Amino acid sequence: CTSLFSDGVPADLFKYAINATDFNYVFYETALTTIPEKLFEKNVKATSFYNAFAHTGISAIPENLFANCTEVTSFSYTFYYCESLTAIPEKLFAKNVKVTTFSGAFEYTAISAIPQKLFANCPEVTSFYTTFARCQNLTTIPVGLFDYNRKVNDFGWVFAGENKVTGESPYTVINGKKVHLYERKNYTDEFVTPASFGAAFIGCDKLTDYANIPTDWK
Repeated sequence: CTSLFSDGVPADLFKYAINATDFNYVFYETALTTIPEKLFEKNVKATSFYNAFAHTGISAIPENLFANCTEVTSFSYTFYYCESLTAIPEKLFAKNVKVTTFSGAFEYTAISAIPQKLFANCPEVTSFYTTFARCQNLTTIPVGLFDYNRKVNDFGWVFAGENKVTGESPYTVINGKKVHLYERKNYTDEFVTPASFGAAFIGCDKLTDYANIPTDWK
């Protein structure tokens, strides 16, 4: 429905959908450009937002958009191909402690930076497949971005594509030593060993440790 919501979306649209669990594709390819912060305030049983805002013209995300959706397990492709989206609120997922996948969540967006603690309250995540892939404006990646995500087994294509990223690739300090994503397999007491990681850093050749990244990670 490419013309739907061209005049905006009612803030109380889902006020009575208190038992709704699935918001997959709900605004997919509509004319939506802004999101009311309390849009999902009453949807406390929501578990999935797969492709919910994909291919829309939104330019910003309210920080408390998912604050009451504490049962969510999937944010896969939620903001996929939102080409006008330039920033992500750091506390966007602060209450979503049960999430297991962020696959493709911000792929093909215009973000230039990622908040340091974006995933700090999401310890159950197992997949970051293509989460920030093809974000051509991305310039930095917080080194501690995945510090609290130690069950991840899929980092495939997570930062893949031409971008402007500089600095060092993400790492977690364990006993005074930097442990990069590609070194987690050597610290099985601290992390799940990633099973999928192909092309995670392909195109990120400006990273200071790019030469140290194993070939199968890039």
